[in-house]
Amino acid sequence: MDGKQAFIVVVLLVCVGGLFFAYTSFVKGSAKQPPNAQANLNKTINGGVEKVADGVPPAAPRSGVFGWRGDGCGCFPDADPPLTWGHSEEPKGAQPIKDVKPPAESDYQKNLKWSAKTGTTGYASPVIMNGKIFVVSEPDSGGTHDELYAVDLADGKALWKKTISADKLGDEIKGKLPERGSTGTAAATPVAHAGCVYVALGNGLVACFREDGTEVWTVFLDQPTVLEYGRSASPLLADGKLLVMGAHLTALNLANGQVLWEAKEVACSYGSPALAKIGGEEVIITPRGDVVGVRDGKVLLKEIGQTAHTTPLVHEDIVYFIDQGCSAVRLPKKIETPLEAKRLWVGSVEGETFASPVLHANRLYTIDSHGIYRVLDAGTGKILLEKDSGLKPAEGEVNLYPSVTLAGKYLFLSNDRGQTLLLEPGDEYKEVRRNHLESGAGGSLLFLGKHLFVRGERRLFCVGP
Repeated sequence: MDGKQAFIVVVLLVCVGGLFFAYTSFVKGSAKQPPNAQANLNKTINGGVEKVADGVPPAAPRSGVFGWRGDGCGCFPDADPPLTWGHSEEPKGAQPIKDVKPPAESDYQKNLKWSAKTGTTGYASPVIMNGKIFVVSEPDSGGTHDELYAVDLADGKALWKKTISADKLGDEIKGKLPERGSTGTAAATPVAHAGCVYVALGNGLVACFREDGTEVWTVFLDQPTVLEYGRSASPLLADGKLLVMGAHLTALNLANGQVLWEAKEVACSYGSPALAKIGGEEVIITPRGDVVGVRDGKVLLKEIGQTAHTTPLVHEDIVYFIDQGCSAVRLPKKIETPLEAKRLWVGSVEGETFASPVLHANRLYTIDSHGIYRVLDAGTGKILLEKDSGLKPAEGEVNLYPSVTLAGKYLFLSNDRGQTLLLEPGDEYKEVRRNHLESGAGGSLLFLGKHLFVRGERRLFCVGP
């Protein structure tokens, strides 16, 4: 190659390099995200919960969907709520809450940041989305329709209230609505996701509302009420479907409420179904132990375990069924024929259980309808601790409906009279505090940062610094 040819090659290389630099700069510039893009992504991952006030940080649930007990497991590891609120008692030996005298009215204000009117109570727990907290309630005095309330998360200000009814569905549908059972029709906790709140009522009505209160759709699932006390199972959201347990399991289209599939052979229960995965495919575990594919509603396994009132607890590939009868089952690694689940252990406890358990550090924590608190070895089912919590008095109608929760370092056990017991988790009984509000409900506690939210008879309370 002579000097002239070498000069031409150098010029060509410089030109190609310049064009490549210009191209890459253009691509990087055109692909640059706006300043708030990462914040919006984080907000989506965290269930769309924004920071609305000092001391109320964004949530960090395991799942992006806020429904029953947050993400369903009952554990809030990042929560740091106050340990005292309302009328608070330090541990006094074995003194149970049932022996504590009713507190003075002024005592109830301790650490109560706000309270909001939410109609006549139901058993549903509150849910959080985008700086708002949503609660579904039975009809207020003189009313006939269940109501969905939206409250500002920062100050408890009422944002809107919407009725959920069959008025727009016609007289024929209205005539099919069943009477209210003992659980009422607002026992199921809604699910909130992507700017919408989905509500499933015990009378078969299922509705979707935007977070601003706009009704998107309401449908009626014409299925018989087969449970003595009415329906109470909460809906799930998975694979772009709303999964509702009426007389049987049904999947609805999120956009319009249209039925996508029905698993009519899957029997209902008072407890809510849970989500799990087999070989990367999402499945539903029902309280009666049926395993159903989310994609098509195919029943993959039958009766791998059973509970009457509680929700199955899923941890990785193990499902725990904790009620009077207790068991642990390992799910198969992949969906293949034949499909089998391996039973790891079987046990039993005295007394029926309404409150769903939590799992922490290989221990299962549960409380039965008589107020007996138990700690079980998750690996063997052996009962390691059994003690009367004092949350169930000998007289008066007090129920242990709220499920056990673990927030930060402590366990929270409640009854439906506004009384909550705080314990340190572990094999020994270590009581931390006993707190008492003016009223309670059957819904479970919900936690967000330094705040917790608990339902009263006609109000929602925010406990925080």
